[in-house]
Amino acid sequence: MQTKTAAPIAKSIAHVAIKVDDLELTCKFYEVVLGLTKGTRPSFDYPGAWLSCQDGSPIIHLYGGDQGIDSSGNPYLGTLAVDHVSINCNDYGKVISILGKVGLYWREFDVPDTSLRQVFVYDPNGVLLELTFDKAQEPDISRSKISDQKMYTANVPFFNLEATRDTLNVFLSELYG
Repeated sequence: MQTKTAAPIAKSIAHVAIKVDDLELTCKFYEVVLGLTKGTRPSFDYPGAWLSCQDGSPIIHLYGGDQGIDSSGNPYLGTLAVDHVSINCNDYGKVISILGKVGLYWREFDVPDTSLRQVFVYDPNGVLLELTFDKAQEPDISRSKISDQKMYTANVPFFNLEATRDTLNVFLSELYG
């Protein structure tokens, strides 16, 4: 039986929305680690931020205040049913340098039968990010072997909320004074 498919309608993911309990820390993470910038955001009745790529496209929406807290008063953490968020990136060497300077834990993976290298890192809310690089466009990757300690294994978490937030806060206080 042949499966019928609809005409192509979806073009790309417009954005990912993340509920956060520390809006400022989360904004700084995405600004420092991924080079995103705060963009214009409609005047919703709760705190938040839209973070944009260089072309101005807001790809990360952050919901703060009561939007970032569950009915028990606890912050939402992790990606729950969503395994990870993948973001196409460039400048692998710069990203690895930033992650090292900040002191964040990350893992890497070369996708078999492709030219893709993935870097996995958690944001301050436990959302797993998959930063995807095309090795054909990234000379730093060809000179870089993935060590056993940095090898990504699916379903093996390496996130520690307190350590991640403490590390980010120390780095940001040194960076911004």
